[in-house]
Amino acid sequence: MAKNKSKADKEIIKDIDALSCFSINLDGAEEANLYIRKAEPHPPSWATLFAGHVDKKEIGNSSSPGAVLVIELKQAKFMITFGLGRHLIQESLIQRDYGLKVALNSIGEDKLRSIDKASHERTPLNSRTQASKGVDIFELALNTEVDLLTAITGSSKVEKFGAQVTGRDALTLNVKEGLDGFCGILKETHKFYKKGDYKKSFGWVDNFRRIKDDALLDNLDLKLLKLLKTSPIPANCWLAEPEIIDWEATSFYVLEKKGKRTNYYPELRLNKLIEVINSKNNSYFIEDIRKHTISSTDDNYNVIKSWSAYNCLYAEINDSGSLYILQNGSWFNVEDDFVNKVNSAISKIDNYTHKLPIYDHDGEGAYNDFVATHNSYVLMDRKNVVHGGGRSSIEYCDLIKDGADLIHVKRGTASSSLSHLFAQGEVSAELFSSDSKFRAALNKKLPTELKIKDVNARPDTGDYKIVYAIVSEKAGVLTLPFFSKVRLKNAYYHVNNLLGYQMAICKIDVSNNYKVKSKGK
Repeated sequence: MAKNKSKADKEIIKDIDALSCFSINLDGAEEANLYIRKAEPHPPSWATLFAGHVDKKEIGNSSSPGAVLVIELKQAKFMITFGLGRHLIQESLIQRDYGLKVALNSIGEDKLRSIDKASHERTPLNSRTQASKGVDIFELALNTEVDLLTAITGSSKVEKFGAQVTGRDALTLNVKEGLDGFCGILKETHKFYKKGDYKKSFGWVDNFRRIKDDALLDNLDLKLLKLLKTSPIPANCWLAEPEIIDWEATSFYVLEKKGKRTNYYPELRLNKLIEVINSKNNSYFIEDIRKHTISSTDDNYNVIKSWSAYNCLYAEINDSGSLYILQNGSWFNVEDDFVNKVNSAISKIDNYTHKLPIYDHDGEGAYNDFVATHNSYVLMDRKNVVHGGGRSSIEYCDLIKDGADLIHVKRGTASSSLSHLFAQGEVSAELFSSDSKFRAALNKKLPTELKIKDVNARPDTGDYKIVYAIVSEKAGVLTLPFFSKVRLKNAYYHVNNLLGYQMAICKIDVSNNYKVKSKGK
């Protein structure tokens, strides 16, 4: 469906002057035009659909020609594609998620066959889950607060749409109707596009949407550029790794390769990156940031990973009353009610009453070792518990304070790293409360004064506190990416509401020396 019905065909169809155009007389249509890109030498299977309207010779004899039938109704303008015709449409002028919304409104909630999803917690990962028979959304393993639904297939409950419907930006139907039935079908799809029925069973799809509109993307990038050129850079922008980092292997980051004069930083620093880019071109654009490379290295200065600087940018921008988030190189729009729901849940989590020592170390391990030299702290970092049939290695926590505060420490505020941190706390908390074999294995790692007297007895989880301690260079209170807040909200519900633990979060400040130090080879 076209985003704007008033757009002329010549704006919607690419290279329209190079295509053959035929006017089609359809009952119910204000106008209908078929645009054909010829190809040789075999006729396509859909050519017979236009028998009596268009000479087969005009369509061409090929297995891969393309055509677009543009039908303008009173309600909207539609493009029906044949062969490779989808490549003839200007992507920026189509109505995004039109097919997805029609499908959600016309598929029974327990009649789903397939979903395509993408995770926003890590480097964008697209995957498809299928079922041999109709099931509900949860049986297709979609986490409604973590995964982004990009396409859905299921059994149709609308007779005009045929037996099965697939929706993403485009809508795919398998129908027996000939050309004369198209207008009736399109009117019906528009009716279902306008419905809000999907909100009863699939309302969560509105929580966040990946932005695909080119004009909006350009506008958001311009606003981001303005923020990056503000001094000091606002708190709603920072650099973060676009994937989970192995902190045992990672020691430094390189913002610019300069041979022997290369600076190696212990953390990703946005202000340093901007200084580097600005030194090359003080009138830089977003494209310059896209082309700029950031790398991580080990302690021997060997490069481990490299990314586009744009993919390392995290930003939250409020525009016209909506929240837009840049993460891993993609912009998302977050629904207002969902934002309020997440922030409300997060506000219930206590701030940890004990202030942990200042961070001035080359890694989490060194920091944890240092903290454990203080009274009332016990080191558990790297004392993993081997557990389960697959012999999984579980970290109980990094530090224990006063025998009951189970502290999990993490450097940086990247969504991927924090998701791993929150999951680590959940897993160990659940095993400790429910699995006697885990408690028995853990007991061998605990110091004498903290040994569990009876590993078979379920502990009183209310006596324990799960503490997430996050190292952050940003001044003021701890600031988390929105998607990390979503993950923390879910962790809080699991650990506090279901398992009965107390929970707290705290910020570990860094020393001034750590903020500025860099090393050369």
